[in-house]
Amino acid sequence: MDRQGLLESAEAAEAAGDGESALALYLQLEALEPNEPNWACRRAEIYRGRQDRPGRIAASLEAALRFQRAGVPMKAVAMARLALSLDRHNTETMRVLALLQGAPAPAAPPVVLTSTPPTGPSEGLLPLARAQAGAPEQAKVALTEARHDRSSVPATADLIPKIPLFSEISPEAFRAMLSDSKVTEFQRDEVIFRKGDPSTTLGVVVEGTVAITLDDGRHAGPTMGAGEFFGELGVFTGKPRGATVRALAKSEILELELSAIATIVRSDPATLKVLLRFFGERLMANVLARAPLFSQLPVDEREHLRSRFSVIDVKRGTHVIHQGSRSEALFVLIDGTVRVERGSGPTPELVAHLGPGDMFGEISVLTQLPAVAHVVADTRCLLLALPADRLAEVAGQHPALLAHATRLAEERMNALAPKPQLELVEVLGA
Repeated sequence: MDRQGLLESAEAAEAAGDGESALALYLQLEALEPNEPNWACRRAEIYRGRQDRPGRIAASLEAALRFQRAGVPMKAVAMARLALSLDRHNTETMRVLALLQGAPAPAAPPVVLTSTPPTGPSEGLLPLARAQAGAPEQAKVALTEARHDRSSVPATADLIPKIPLFSEISPEAFRAMLSDSKVTEFQRDEVIFRKGDPSTTLGVVVEGTVAITLDDGRHAGPTMGAGEFFGELGVFTGKPRGATVRALAKSEILELELSAIATIVRSDPATLKVLLRFFGERLMANVLARAPLFSQLPVDEREHLRSRFSVIDVKRGTHVIHQGSRSEALFVLIDGTVRVERGSGPTPELVAHLGPGDMFGEISVLTQLPAVAHVVADTRCLLLALPADRLAEVAGQHPALLAHATRLAEERMNALAPKPQLELVEVLGA
């Protein structure tokens, strides 16, 4: 019987409830196509219906290894997570998870981590970092190159597709995150979370496509496919979702619980450093991809710029920019609010309030003109900062960027210009 005949017979047997025959036929298909992961997935489903947990674990792990070899790492992780949820003490599951992560296999018996159930609202990683640092009033958030020590990783691990974040934390943290995660299927146009919802999970696309959706239904920014993370800003700050995310096609989403991540980082400062760096890089990448000022730059230039940003944590009342002085950097507000005001003395003129996602300081940097207003932190704020010398260097190489900034400067200067006063003679109609 050829492949198509075997498949049709297996599906017919499965539909008729003849699991034994379906299993035998899927095994024949695996013999014909030993690298195809879907046959092992289908066997795992049959084992689930028969309540055969050992069989389901074995088939799920076989599927995970085949997805890994096929270059579909997130699907591999999702199948391994399924096996882990069935038996946290299974040595083979630990071995496969270590292989997927690119880390040495744990010695038997395996280390098993469990997370403390949440007792209150989820806490973002930024508040945790502030608490561990003694709540500094103003400092750069540590975004060091903190990574799991991979000096003992076998050379064959370099052939495994790397998954951002997962490949850089410790094996124990990796297993703990997966233990408290879940894989949820969403249909086309289904909402994954809505603007204003609590930020309780970090999403990773296993399969399908998702996008940020604005209030009017339009998509904001590029779509996200397999292996891409989303919802990181809420997890980072602990604040409600800032936008709605919707599935554009039938999608599988791995949802990592913030409560579990918080439990891990409270006892593992190294993991917190990796997460801070990861989220910082994600924030920078999003800014560079979506900000009109940078949209005209080549992708490789944007990638290079990303490494020059720093993350600044400032206290309430800080003057980020002083009127009459050149800005030291381009700033992007990630968390908190700032006010733009002109003049001096006890009652300066309020010009505007800025919130997350707003950019400021770039006009002064690129035009080399003094800032025309103060920018003051209304609350404790988290800012991305790109030094003035680096931005000026890029502008010199890309005249279109400087022209764009000059147009913005003119628009802002016109907006800030005092409104002409009507003379009394005009008011009286004389």
